Amino acid sequence: MIDAPATSSPTDDARLELAMAAANAERANKPRWIIVLGSLLLIASTIFALASFSTLAGAKGQAEKDWKGTRAVQDMKDRLDAESAKLAARGTARNDRVGAQIEAAASAMGVVISGSVGDSTMAAASQLKMQQRQYTAHTLNQDPENIFRWLIATQTSPEMAGLEISRLVFRPGGPTSNNTPGWNVDVQFSRWEMK
Repeated sequence: MIDAPATSSPTDDARLELAMAAANAERANKPRWIIVLGSLLLIASTIFALASFSTLAGAKGQAEKDWKGTRAVQDMKDRLDAESAKLAARGTARNDRVGAQIEAAASAMGVVISGSVGDSTMAAASQLKMQQRQYTAHTLNQDPENIFRWLIATQTSPEMAGLEISRLVFRPGGPTSNNTPGWNVDVQFSRWEMK
C-alpha cells in the first residue's frame, strides 16, 4: 500500500517560510559583491604599483645615463677651459694692444722710440689656428741702462705675455740728453697668437 503524503501543517509551513526568510536575510547581510569588488580593486592596485615601479626603475636608469653623459660633457668643457687658460697664460690670446703696450713700457723706462712700433703678421700655422705677429721698434741715442730695463719690462709684463725678443741690434750712437754715450737699438719682438 501506498502511503498518502503527509500534509504539512500551517506551523510547519510557517517554520519553513521563516527558515527561508532567515536564510535570505543572512545572505543579504553577507554581500559577496563587496568582497569581489574589493578583490578586483586589490588586484588592480597591485598591477598599477608594479607598472609604476617598472616605469620608475626605467626612468631612474635613463636619468642616471643622462647624468653620466652630462658629467662627461662638463668634464670635457672643464678640460678645454683649463687648456685655454694655459694658452692664455702663455700669451697666445689675441691682443691688438701689444704695440701700444711696448711703447708705454719704453716711455715708462725713459726710452724714446723713433716713430711708432711696427706691427706685421708673419707665418701662420693653419693646423694650429695660430699666427705669428712681429713688432719692430727703433731707438736713437738712448741710455743703455734704460734700454735694458725696457726690454726686461717687455719680457716680464703679464700684459705682454708670450712676447719674445727675436732680434736685437745695438750700434753706438751719439750722446744722450745727459751727455753720456748713447746707443741706437733695433728690436724685433715676436708673438704667437690664436687666429
